[in-house]
Amino acid sequence: MQPVQIDVYQPPAGHPLAGSVLSIFRCRAQTPYRHETILPKGNVDLLFNLGEPVHGVGLQAEPYIATQGSAWIGGLKTRPYSVHPQAAMDLVGISLRADACAGLLPLSPGEILNLEVHGLSPGAGLATISEQLYDIDSFGDQCAFLMRWLMGRLRPVRGADLVRHACSLLRRSRADDAVRATAKAMAVSPRHLRRLMDQHVGVGPAEYVRLSRFIDSLHRMASPQRTLAEVALSAGYYDQAHFCRDFRSFAGITPQEYRAQAGGPVVGHILKE
Repeated sequence: MQPVQIDVYQPPAGHPLAGSVLSIFRCRAQTPYRHETILPKGNVDLLFNLGEPVHGVGLQAEPYIATQGSAWIGGLKTRPYSVHPQAAMDLVGISLRADACAGLLPLSPGEILNLEVHGLSPGAGLATISEQLYDIDSFGDQCAFLMRWLMGRLRPVRGADLVRHACSLLRRSRADDAVRATAKAMAVSPRHLRRLMDQHVGVGPAEYVRLSRFIDSLHRMASPQRTLAEVALSAGYYDQAHFCRDFRSFAGITPQEYRAQAGGPVVGHILKE
């Protein structure tokens, strides 16, 4: 298996898109791995396949084939999913924050939870963008093109600022009942907070807290010197047993199994030949 070349661009602090766009990335390989398992990462992706077909297995739909030039949306995931590159790979993607992407998407985040959305209407414009990306050689120029396109799509969404603030409080909270504490801090009812997050993020506040802690633990586990007990405590779990149960519910494997299988260039991705 030849190494995968990964290029990553992150908008600079202060840019109008910095709060919504986590990164723009490009993955290239001539003879890639044959199987990739991707664990939940808290993001929504806009994906453009500029290489050979990529086969995937969705969570709530039939397996799909992304042919050269195709574009699709990968919704927020709460379970692992897999992709199978067939030959030379050239994939460009935009990773969006799940709690701040509603103003950039043609669909609401709640509609695409655990889905890979293909065959979007021409009005969404993704297929045209994919065709234009194919004719741009350098990654830097691709990023500049995509940032201009995203700026043109950015629109205000009612309630979006409130949801971003709520998610920030939920991620930082160490209260026994983070949802109730966050709702109280924002002077809204827990039911209203849940309704807002279901619409703007795709999951309710309690599930968002669990998902955020899982993602935090994934990144902390990248340091091999940290024990699982240390990872659990620093990520906000009550104990290691609680951490292991939550980890398996999102990843489908135990933390020990993940550490044994991981080691690729990206946290949360497991590559196999």
